[in-house]
Amino acid sequence: MKKAILLNLVIMLSASALAPAANRLIPDEYATIQAAIDECVDGDVVIVAPGTYTGPGNRDIDFLGKAITVRSIDPNDPNVVAATIIDCEGSEAKRHRGFKFHSEEGLDSVLCGITIINGYGPKEQIGSYTRSHGGAIFCNNSSPTIKNCIISGNWADYDGGGIFCFDHSSPTISNCIIRENSAGYNGGGLYCSYSSPPIHRCTIADNSALRCGGGIYFWHSSSTISYSIISHNSTCLVPGGLGGGGIYCFRCNLTINHCMITGNSSGLYGGGFHCTLSNLTICHCIFTGNAAGYGGAICSYANSNPTAYNCILWANSAIHGSEIAIRTSHSPSQFTALYSNIQGGEEAVYISPNCILNWNVGNTVEDPLFYRPGYWEDNNIWIEGDYHLLPFSTCIDSGDPNYAAEPNETDFDGNPRVIGGRIDMGAYESNYIEVAMKFTPQALNPDSRGKWVKAHFVLPAGFMVEDVDAGKPAKIEPLGIESEYINVFINEDGLVEIEAAFGRAAFCSAATDYGPAEVTVVGLLASGQNFYGTDTIKIINKSFEYIGVLSSHWLEGGCGAPDWCGGGDLDHSSVVDFVDFAIFDGCCIEVIRQ
Repeated sequence: MKKAILLNLVIMLSASALAPAANRLIPDEYATIQAAIDECVDGDVVIVAPGTYTGPGNRDIDFLGKAITVRSIDPNDPNVVAATIIDCEGSEAKRHRGFKFHSEEGLDSVLCGITIINGYGPKEQIGSYTRSHGGAIFCNNSSPTIKNCIISGNWADYDGGGIFCFDHSSPTISNCIIRENSAGYNGGGLYCSYSSPPIHRCTIADNSALRCGGGIYFWHSSSTISYSIISHNSTCLVPGGLGGGGIYCFRCNLTINHCMITGNSSGLYGGGFHCTLSNLTICHCIFTGNAAGYGGAICSYANSNPTAYNCILWANSAIHGSEIAIRTSHSPSQFTALYSNIQGGEEAVYISPNCILNWNVGNTVEDPLFYRPGYWEDNNIWIEGDYHLLPFSTCIDSGDPNYAAEPNETDFDGNPRVIGGRIDMGAYESNYIEVAMKFTPQALNPDSRGKWVKAHFVLPAGFMVEDVDAGKPAKIEPLGIESEYINVFINEDGLVEIEAAFGRAAFCSAATDYGPAEVTVVGLLASGQNFYGTDTIKIINKSFEYIGVLSSHWLEGGCGAPDWCGGGDLDHSSVVDFVDFAIFDGCCIEVIRQ
């Protein structure tokens, strides 16, 4: 009898193990997300249809320690993710968050493709304190997978306005947008205490914390942040705050690679990054537009030792140390720069007594020539830039000559890292395609009343129309003028042709030198790769002196390079004739000789 019972039990367990995972549909099969989770077994998937979910069962959601997935119908479609919303409807009087992980959930517990808004962290006991933590997601001794989610507009009175990680909670956080969350103390976007979540391809932007870590706060943690944007976060808004507009860390070992840390601000230390008693490796990153009292980009404080490697620190600002501050209250701190581009060089570094700047080999100070620098608007809004390097940038092929990329290592765009034998500084690896270009008009009178000047590109065989990013403006260098529209089409030879139109008035006001001028125009492919072309035009100075030059050569022939009839042969036809006068008289018309 006992053998029969045991045999039946084994058969039941085997059948359960072989049973396919069940899909549980919200709202078709279950009224709430929690109701579906309650009936789940490991391996099941709760699929949430687009819509806004509110009320009990659709907030304060608990995975109950189960290895299940809760996701939208298509977590890879940003429109679906943005339309699948858990609205916590939280307030100080009615505190609710999105999800609570507290039953030792692991990586097989997956939250994917959901938007969480209006969370207000409930008060609960953490150690010996009862405080409000984790406005949207709370993790205690749990390490779920959180990916492709939007976490926006949540609040915690104390720590972790967006996500709170405590007591060895190391959720894998990838492809998430964490924005416009706030904390009354630390970690506006994300708070980590004795927790080390890997953060990959996330955008952490427009968050705030009153004391430390506007974007992210780390306490006794060891994490890797990779291929992420940390932008326009703010902190140190009240007395007693320390800083770290983008990131703050205390007693940490962090690695930050291929990240954009831009437009963050701190009322005291470290606009982009502030570290205390910590060791950091910062590689292939770009810091720009960050601001603080000490250390616009980075502040190294109290026995910290960050190293910046193959990085660009440019256009940051501070009262002390526009780019870097090395400070101490009792223990010396230091900063090491290797093969990095740092505006102002050593003069941009504030160094307290007994602190050390290791200004090692390969550092440069020339303008990195970003494709489009970010900037602050007057209303304190950070306008993000495009930090690809222009083809003339000295940061190209200027990183560590001995750097060996890992197999399949990529830049921020996903393109191969190290092209041409030496890595570039910053997060992008430049791989420009030089293509045929004609700039029209070939001769330009700045007094002309025309509307456009145009660049005409022809791409090599093999390219398709969809390979061109027509939504990103082309740019005239070195003038910095952006196109107003781009047309892409197949020409009569079956090749992709690109027409980029620039405002004539903007071009003429920037192009102040008369005579021959070399014009380079840079555009962007959908892959993130740049293309560029160069042409020579002539800018005409309408003056009585020039009329005299034209008149003296009216009947003269045999013009040629390099003199071209004293400059009178505007169309390079080897004769000064009526066509040249027509070009010159371009306040009404411009004649382009083909």
